[in-house]
Amino acid sequence: MSTEAVAVVATSAVALATIGSQFLQQRRGHKHDRELSDLASVRGDMAEAAAVLHRMEYALDDALRSLRAWGVAFFEDEEREAPYKTLERVGREADVLRGRLRILFGPDHAVALAFDEANTAMLDAFRALWMVKMEPPAEQGTLERRESAQWVRDQGVKVVAARERFGLAQEQFTAAAHSAAGAWLPSGSD
Repeated sequence: MSTEAVAVVATSAVALATIGSQFLQQRRGHKHDRELSDLASVRGDMAEAAAVLHRMEYALDDALRSLRAWGVAFFEDEEREAPYKTLERVGREADVLRGRLRILFGPDHAVALAFDEANTAMLDAFRALWMVKMEPPAEQGTLERRESAQWVRDQGVKVVAARERFGLAQEQFTAAAHSAAGAWLPSGSD
């Protein structure tokens, strides 16, 4: 083979290697950009989920406070019933996020499981309040009213237990979310 042919082959090989290297770098760059985009999206969904859990926390506390204050009369006035309606609205928001988190992480991931547990606890509280709402009204001073009041207190115990489970699940969600995609911030010694 002539020196000219060797030079052409060598130049072509270098050019192909350069093109291949640039292609691989570009591919890695696209992969990295996609990872950053996905991470930002996941972090946004987790931040939204944390905000919904925070609204749930307030709604649960307001509903429990109203139930304790009004007892049997909790649902006798539209204004008193407002915390129940807020709980229902926030619960619907949580249902949407529950599905999104299960798709992003898989149903067995710690983030999804913790959010599921918080959502289940909130639903248990909501169902106990719904049972109170369904209790037929009884006139004051009657035996039925006293029995109804005791039954409402029993439902309140269920709401308290659900609120405690919710709080634990909320903490588990925060820890799992931070572990999954928490920010890597410099410490004081960095």
